[in-house]
Amino acid sequence: MSMAFDKERFKNSISDHSHEYFSGRYVFSNIGTFFARFLVRLPITPNQLTWFWGGLMVLSSLLFSTGKYELGIIAAVIWIAAYALDYSDGIIARYKGLRSPRGAFLDMIVHRLTYPMLMFCIGYGVCVSATGYYLPFDFLNGTVYICLGLASGVSMLLFMDATPLYEKYKEGDGSFEDRKGSMGVEGKSFKNQNLFKKLMNFNPLVFTNMMLMLLVFAALDAMSVFIILYGLGYSLATTGRILLLYKDL
Repeated sequence: MSMAFDKERFKNSISDHSHEYFSGRYVFSNIGTFFARFLVRLPITPNQLTWFWGGLMVLSSLLFSTGKYELGIIAAVIWIAAYALDYSDGIIARYKGLRSPRGAFLDMIVHRLTYPMLMFCIGYGVCVSATGYYLPFDFLNGTVYICLGLASGVSMLLFMDATPLYEKYKEGDGSFEDRKGSMGVEGKSFKNQNLFKKLMNFNPLVFTNMMLMLLVFAALDAMSVFIILYGLGYSLATTGRILLLYKDL
């Protein structure tokens, strides 16, 4: 059953994504808004939508674990659509007046379950697949890719939670409480903040950039390169973030 659509209320329900990098601000937020324009007319709650896109992420991960080329492309498309729906549930929550701590908690838990699962399944898929290997990496044992998947998944968790944990244990005036991702941590030492943000738009380790790269590497049948890049990249980036925050305690 379709519900009446209030155009002005919908417009006011869209968050300001100007603080995000290019891929989040112009790709995922626009796709999420497009989805939400139709979903707000349906009798669904934002939490139900969160469960749905979380399920899509699990499905995407399992498809990646097969190591098959065609299924990998489908998996990448599903993951991108699922992440766009993550933007949609917030719009629906504001539009319908259903924002709640439970919704925010559920969103956090789903991300922390699905990110490591995605990376592990990609590593496993490369391990069991006879394709997706590019020189000079074709000599690596399959177990290495599983380990890289685990490393990237764990690193993503630590990367997300390092700053909130820092803020929890930081004594003093809580000057880090308003930090926003890399702009507030790694970007602190940059004198030119605008330049730093522009450069970060091209950083493949930015989560929204990584999600778009899923489709690129899947289409190139180069998931082995993907998991090497992100297994090492996220491990190094997370170590750097933790050291920066640790030194400031």
